[in-house]
Amino acid sequence: MFEDLCRRWVNRRGRRGYLPFVPEQVGSYWDRHTQVDVVGLNWGQQTALLGEARWTSRPLGVQALDELRAKSSAVLPAPDWHVHYALFSRSGFTEQLAAQANSENVWLVGLEDIVEDGSRDTLRPGAIATTTGLG
Repeated sequence: MFEDLCRRWVNRRGRRGYLPFVPEQVGSYWDRHTQVDVVGLNWGQQTALLGEARWTSRPLGVQALDELRAKSSAVLPAPDWHVHYALFSRSGFTEQLAAQANSENVWLVGLEDIVEDGSRDTLRPGAIATTTGLG
């Protein structure tokens, strides 16, 4: 599943030092009202990475980030945790989302980056791994 590949990407990137923290746990979260595809937690640092993985034929837009942010209070162990966001997409990202992600330090991770995993070691928040669907 695409979600599993995204969780593995977070785990590997964290262990290699390309995330702002090393996740102690990587998995997903769901309850009756909320589902988050990718959750990375570091309990000692009280830091989390929340991610949404979408296997669609359309580029992800700002709405995907807004929806993910709205879920954060249900997922975080406490309201004072520091949270980072990542969006994973098979089909890229809209220009509007790319601009917002760049200014807000949100990771945009394309399928190509997940598959290559490591060949783009400079991927930082706001960077777009693949540009499919832009423009």
